[in-house]
This record gives sequence, structure tokens and C-alpha cells, in this order.
Amino acid sequence: MKNLILVRHGQTELNAQNKLQGWIDAPLTQRGRETASQLHQVLATVPLTKTYTSDRERAEDTASLILGQRQPLIPITTQPLLREYYFGALEGQDESEILRAFLRKFGLRQTLVCTRRGSGFPQLIKGFAALDQTKQAETYQDFKDRAQQLLTQYATDPTPGNVLVVAHGLLLSMMIHLIAPADLPAFLLKNTSVSILTKVDDHFQAQGINLTDSAEIQRQLNPK
Repeated sequence: MKNLILVRHGQTELNAQNKLQGWIDAPLTQRGRETASQLHQVLATVPLTKTYTSDRERAEDTASLILGQRQPLIPITTQPLLREYYFGALEGQDESEILRAFLRKFGLRQTLVCTRRGSGFPQLIKGFAALDQTKQAETYQDFKDRAQQLLTQYATDPTPGNVLVVAHGLLLSMMIHLIAPADLPAFLLKNTSVSILTKVDDHFQAQGINLTDSAEIQRQLNPK
């Protein structure tokens, strides 16, 4: 494997409504479909050998739009491990209400810690778990272990070339956090953003994170 190309799915109806979306699903908006199709054009000159996607419709549809009518056909492997963080009883709630719940439970200072670039990410996940009174939400350790399992699998994958991974904002953020925490943006990953992890020996290094500029994505993946 040369590069792991991580892509967050396109905007969904729940994203547009500013609602938490973990294991529940929603269709892509027109905007989400358009940006995924645009990414098809951006990656058209980038050789791909394999695609992994989560088993949520929004990720599978985004992957299909990115791949388009590529020839030869790129095999797609669906992986439940690539699902988004599970919010438990918080699934589908308004993000504004979640913010108010953070402020009530943790206070302003601790809530602001969760937005810090890189270092605040663990506190954000732990905060979600703490807010779920039903205790169904995924723990930080379980979520971290799931992301590490994926990274280990990809690092040992003998598939040559570039591998596309289409999944979700928090799950991809956790993978990046385990490799390059300082590179993780404070407000996490944008819809249909591209993050590039380059394999060096038996591990990955961050090459570009949360990229949305077409020219920059092509420059990173097609160096002269």
C-alpha cells in the first residue's frame, strides 16, 4: 500500500439539520451528491487499487459516486468496523442541545477543552459517553481500539498502490488522532474532505489532513 486516502461521506439530510448522526443513517443531500461527484473528477488521475467503506448508506453512496464509472472496476469491501462513533441515546439529537448539555455538565472551561486542536479530541468522545444516561454510547477506549484495529489491518494489507477509505467524521478523526494528533483540526473533518496517510515501513504518516482544495489534493497524490 502506498497511500490510505480517507474521505468523509458527503453531506446528509441529518448533517444539514445539525443533528448527531452515528449509527443511524440518512440519505445524502443534493449538495452531498454533488461534492462526491466532484471528488470523482479530482481523483480521476489517481490510481486506486481497492476501496473500503462502512456499512452505512451515506458512506456507500459517497464511495459509489467517487468511483463513478472507473475502469478497471475498483473492488469495494464493506466494513462494519468503519461505522461512525455510536452516540447511544444521543443519536439524532440537535447539536445545539448537545452543546447546552456539555455546558451544563462540564462547564464552559471544560467544554472549550473539547474544541482544542488535537488534544481535545479524547475529551470530546468521553464527553459524549458521559452525557448518555442510558450508558449505551461507545466508550473512548472501545472507539480507540476499533480505530487502531483498522489501522493495523491497513498497515499489514499487502494490496499495492492507493487505497480509498470512505467513512465518517469521528471515526476517521480517531484514526488520524492515533497517528498525528496535532494535525487533527479543532472542528474535525469536513464532508467529502480528503486526508492522506502515507505508509512508511510498517506504519502510517500524515501527508495531508482535511483537504478540500482540488489542486492540493492532486498535488499530494500526484507528486512530480
